[in-house]
Amino acid sequence: MKKILNALVALVLIGAGVAVAGMEAQKFESSLVTTAAGTNEFILRGELYGVYVDCAAGKTNTVLITDEHGTIFDKSGLTTDAHYPLLYPAYGSTAAALTFVGGESNTVNTVYAKRAVASKVTCVITPAAGTTGTSTYKVYLLYNK
Repeated sequence: MKKILNALVALVLIGAGVAVAGMEAQKFESSLVTTAAGTNEFILRGELYGVYVDCAAGKTNTVLITDEHGTIFDKSGLTTDAHYPLLYPAYGSTAAALTFVGGESNTVNTVYAKRAVASKVTCVITPAAGTTGTSTYKVYLLYNK
């Protein structure tokens, strides 16, 4: 009976560990004067889920996030706080995009997936031309470890 109880407790603890490990957010923050760009770099390892942009009130900016394989996120004209889910076309062993036929019109659709990252990630925040004063921009890259 004691062995069964110990096994159940171990399973609960393992399950709790899995439930706790989850979403993380890497914050890129820049306090920028006029139109000067701000750059942040971090090492990330995980599966990307989205980007949350916290714009400075009344300001317009561009956010570019890259890693060693290319562009992760690139959006200009940002004026309001917003969340952007990150999905990328999935590719098969023949280097062709994966597709499926379906939907209401029975058409060919691209398969999308999350993107893994295990490298240095760079975030560049650039205010629009003509921006005055000091502005604080926050960008959160959401990922799962």
